[in-house]
Amino acid sequence: MDKAKLIALLQASCSKREYCSGQIRDKIEKLCRSGNFEEGRFLSADEIAEIISLLKKEKFVDDSRFAEFYVRDKARFNKWGRVKIRLKLKQLGLEDSIINSAIEQNWLVFKTDELEDILRKKWNSLKQGESNLSKKQKVLRYALSKGFEWGEIIPVLDKLG
Repeated sequence: MDKAKLIALLQASCSKREYCSGQIRDKIEKLCRSGNFEEGRFLSADEIAEIISLLKKEKFVDDSRFAEFYVRDKARFNKWGRVKIRLKLKQLGLEDSIINSAIEQNWLVFKTDELEDILRKKWNSLKQGESNLSKKQKVLRYALSKGFEWGEIIPVLDKLG
């Protein structure tokens, strides 16, 4: 596979779903490592940046657009909080300004009543004979693992038990 075919392959991938520039960089490096690109030749960092720049210019890759979709999807479908979403986007290599903007634009997705529903389901799934303190600890750990903040969790826990 030569550079033109690699770009066409990446364009096809990007037209099927959203990718951020970090994921595209990983995809290119993986293709090079597998030996599929010009008989195992590795691309330099400049060549990879050039390809990503081309994909951005042609609107196949847009980190802001990716971050907005990611925030909306993870909050709505996976029921993640801001902390976990921020961490995952950071791991994907997005800039703080893009992450903050995406979270601010989608702040309505993070509703307190939805958090209450999530934690109530967890509370009800715990054993009936357990003490309220034990249940609160388990629900608190669960909520923290989902990426919610202390300030959001504590008022909901007080309502539950």
